[in-house]
Amino acid sequence: MVTLEDLASKGKTNYSRKISIMHDNYAAAKDKAIRGYEATPFGPTRKAHYRDAWSVMPDNYRSKVTPDAADKWYRNWIDAMSK
Repeated sequence: MVTLEDLASKGKTNYSRKISIMHDNYAAAKDKAIRGYEATPFGPTRKAHYRDAWSVMPDNYRSKVTPDAADKWYRNWIDAMSK
């Protein structure tokens, strides 16, 4: 029988392999994300702040992924799936 640990190990491997791809995809989503936000009913100040935030968001996202990110993902996944 497959255990949570077996499934989590497989997921951790996939997560570790995809970290750099996820960073690139996040940065590549900038224009689409801004276009989507521009379509909301929010006012011009809120929209300007969102556009400005994209100048730092991809680098900030990259810095949030620490060397232990895959281990953290593993622990959190097991915890969530155990409930």
